[in-house]
Amino acid sequence: MPPPTAMRRINTDVTRFEKAQACGEAEGLHFWLVGNKGNGDGYVGYGLIRGMSGPYHDGFYLIRFLFPKEYPFREPLCNHISFSRLRQSPNFHDNEYDPPLQKFKRGSDTPTPTHEIDPNNSGGMAPGGKVCLSRLNTWEGSSPGKDKWVASLDILYILRMIQCQVLTEKPLNHEPPYTRHELEPINAQNYTNFATYQNFRSNVVDIYHNLEGHVPWSICDGIKSTIFAYVSQHQGVYHDRLRELKDIHEGRSYACSTYPNSKCFCDYSSVVDNFIRTYGKIIIKMKTDTDK
Repeated sequence: MPPPTAMRRINTDVTRFEKAQACGEAEGLHFWLVGNKGNGDGYVGYGLIRGMSGPYHDGFYLIRFLFPKEYPFREPLCNHISFSRLRQSPNFHDNEYDPPLQKFKRGSDTPTPTHEIDPNNSGGMAPGGKVCLSRLNTWEGSSPGKDKWVASLDILYILRMIQCQVLTEKPLNHEPPYTRHELEPINAQNYTNFATYQNFRSNVVDIYHNLEGHVPWSICDGIKSTIFAYVSQHQGVYHDRLRELKDIHEGRSYACSTYPNSKCFCDYSSVVDNFIRTYGKIIIKMKTDTDK
């Protein structure tokens, strides 16, 4: 078990977060504390972040928190759980598997670590990589030695930081020299178009389909319900946006020269079909059940 200091602080963080949610000060942010299963002396939590701007708008990004026993005097390790094998953000190092991919058997909160990667991606998810930010001590940034982790930071701060500083309007500007949208406008726009496509394909549709087995069983339904509740309330907005993107980008390929794994062929027709198949049929079934 984590030492009492860490446990008390994590519980305090969760209480602060819940109060912020109740006051409407954590829009698009959710957090589930699981416990210490599979993390030795530390605690495990999962954050769900809804993108608020740019190519990440209205996509859902899942972050795993591994709290060390020294928390809050040592930062948590935050990993983006990816539903594609592609570089969706300069700050998501999804090819760096630390810790290794974890699978959860049906009904279990205890992970089974494995390094096995399905070459056909039939499971729908690649291992998550570190979230690289100077505050998390995973990136030096433009001012080495500054803006590091301090014990006063908490879960809410981390989730807001990722939402506001990672899921942004001009993501390629997060890569040195931090002005790539101005220096390389075509390359940067290609990356934005790529990230937009992956946002809807991987972080609206695939995340709902493929979540089971990749998070602890006790919180899986809660995460899916959170995603579904928002999408169902804004189904028309999603549908209109997908149709608009289809009209502009259908059949086009985009590749960003900055990362070899940031290429896509835009098949928005299949994304629209899968969106309707995933969310539309569930909504129709719910309405039918209500009318009975």
